[in-house]
Amino acid sequence: MAQNKQQTKSPSLQSAPATKALPENSTKPVRVPTGPNSFGPLKIGMNKEAVESLTEKDSIYLATPMSPYVYKYTTATEGIDKFDAKLNSPLSSQPLEAVLSFKEDALNTIYISFKESVTVFEKVKAQISEKYGVGKQENTRKEEQCIYKNGANFKITTGIISQTWVDVISQTEQYETKISDYLYSSCPSNLRYGSVGEINLRSLTIDKKTVAPEAPKPANLF
Repeated sequence: MAQNKQQTKSPSLQSAPATKALPENSTKPVRVPTGPNSFGPLKIGMNKEAVESLTEKDSIYLATPMSPYVYKYTTATEGIDKFDAKLNSPLSSQPLEAVLSFKEDALNTIYISFKESVTVFEKVKAQISEKYGVGKQENTRKEEQCIYKNGANFKITTGIISQTWVDVISQTEQYETKISDYLYSSCPSNLRYGSVGEINLRSLTIDKKTVAPEAPKPANLF
């Protein structure tokens, strides 16, 4: 007898399950997510204790205890508790560096850095695109010519390539997921000091945002 093979989906990127179909006589629309609200079991809205309780069985979990975020280039936001974290994931043999932000003890933002791991970055981008489409694409990269008095010249590239997915959950709340590939280069002031190395930052951000409701349209007077 032929055996049915059960397929399993990668647990790395998930979203809240779509609302189940309602009876045919119901008029309430079915909401279909248009972007992620989680990184596997690490879901927006979880409290800190729930995040710390994730284990290897959950596929994505803390590799080490979270530590208070060290602000270097920004200042703390009142009401937001940020923590540095390292996440074990089936996507990578090494823990992923992350920053988890909590608002009123509910996970509000997931930020994951992929650094030089192009392979993991591309896997994440492919998984999101496969489930939710390509999202909004933006490319601000541009070339700049470095020219010197001795006749030397070469090109450098700077800018961001990004994809953004927005999942509207109410008139005032939405999930925004952005995957970014940031490249920065600059012309060296003097060729004797050699070229300035490129800075390449790849990241994923899943954020729950509050948006202002649309203002009512003025009544038609005619």
